[in-house]
Amino acid sequence: MSLERPVEIKKEKLDEIDFSDYLNIKEDEKQKLKEWLEIREELPDYFWDNIKDISPDKNLRYIILNIKKELDSIYKNKKTNITSLSVSRFISLNNALNEGMYSCGIATKIYGTCFRKFNIPVKFIHGKIDSKKVLHSWLEIYDPRNKNWFDFDSTKNDFKLSNEARKINTYHDWEEMKDDFYKGNM
Repeated sequence: MSLERPVEIKKEKLDEIDFSDYLNIKEDEKQKLKEWLEIREELPDYFWDNIKDISPDKNLRYIILNIKKELDSIYKNKKTNITSLSVSRFISLNNALNEGMYSCGIATKIYGTCFRKFNIPVKFIHGKIDSKKVLHSWLEIYDPRNKNWFDFDSTKNDFKLSNEARKINTYHDWEEMKDDFYKGNM
């Protein structure tokens, strides 16, 4: 289990990548990214219906803020922070949203699923924050302009990943992480 140093996200990157950049990914490139686009758990309709209409001229930051706005609307004052790794990673999207449960793992799952529904390839990252000695999760988002991945932390207001974050493993989604979790490979 090696800990990798993440690539730092530049704030401007979210403003520079347009939704149309994802819509214009060529078919052969989409095939290479197929695993990172596959949705295995759907968002509740009441959530998706309020965010799905995005104009191609909008940028990635607009999409992110739209998701955040809808989450804030759903959670209002009922947000319950989760400390259990198994609940944080393995609760269903529907239950998390209905019960107001929130953690880095749940946020990763919500944003990751939203991005994939918008045909934005993402990887789920399980890692840790060195100084706090706590586990953490975030996403790597594909940048179609330069064909690289960059880190995105939905729990931060600026969406930047802490410099102290270290990647432990990459997953398609948290369901894929269950084997490692139950074997204690965390």
